[in-house]
Parts: sequence; C-alpha cells; structure tokens
Amino acid sequence: MIDRTTLAMAGIVICAGLYMSGGIDTGLTEKWQQLSFTPEIPEAQHVYYAPCIAIDGDTLRCDSRRVRLLGIDAAELPGHCHPNRQCAPGDPHAQADALRIYANTGPLAITVLEQDRYGRDVAIVESERDGIAQCYMIRQGASYVAKWDKRGYIGRKCGVTG
Repeated sequence: MIDRTTLAMAGIVICAGLYMSGGIDTGLTEKWQQLSFTPEIPEAQHVYYAPCIAIDGDTLRCDSRRVRLLGIDAAELPGHCHPNRQCAPGDPHAQADALRIYANTGPLAITVLEQDRYGRDVAIVESERDGIAQCYMIRQGASYVAKWDKRGYIGRKCGVTG
C-alpha cells in the first residue's frame, strides 16, 4: 500500500512534468477570468494561478504559499483538534484525499481575500475542470461555516446555508 506522502509527491512530480513538457495549458488565465470571483468581490486582494498540493482537507500549499479555503472546515487529523474547540465531523483522511484529488487537476486560480492569523491566504479556489474547491469539498463531506464566509459568497455559489 502506498502511503499518503508518497502519493502526494507523485502528484507533484506528475504535475511538474506535465507543466514542463507543455502538457498543462498555461494559457488558462483568459478562461479563468470567466470563472474568477474577482469582479464580484471588490475586496479581493489579488488573483494568482499556481499548481497546489493539499496539506489537509481545507488547506493547500500553492507554490510557497499556504491557502485556506474560505468558509470551509474539514475534519481535523488526529491530534490536531484542540480540546476547547468543536471540530468538524467526518473522516479527516478522506477529506484530505479529496482535496488532493482536486488539487491534482492542474494549476488552480486562487482569489485571495485576506490573510488569517497564521499568515495563510484565505481564498476562493477554482479549477477549470472541477469548479470551486469549496463546493467540491462540501460535496465530499467538509463543513460549510457561514461565519467564516466573507459576505456569503461560498454559500450562494455552492447552494448551502449554515
């Protein structure tokens, strides 16, 4: 059985190889401008496009930046849920695997809204193939948290309340 680290590294190597060989369409900016939330969110700081890997079920590493999915709380890996916090339900490994699969679709569009207290970009993340990462993760069992959803964009786009 292949462990999760080996699987994640294989995804990175495959994406890097595809990118270097021209197998990934690097001209996606124009296509993603049609998807991008930027015109709808005037407070967006900026948008960038990058290959990403999943750290857990609600955080990505995109180039050298850590990106937290706006409005999403995935189940915590064992030992990561602080005793005074009510953590999201579900299987943390399944949710992390789901975000890994999503991230392996190629470069992602990251619309940054702010930085959190840990220095992560809090963002809306999109892929051309699978759409909005937050909607994808909700379908995979991650929790939607309305109070973390700046102006309710994710709730409206994904058709959820909470």
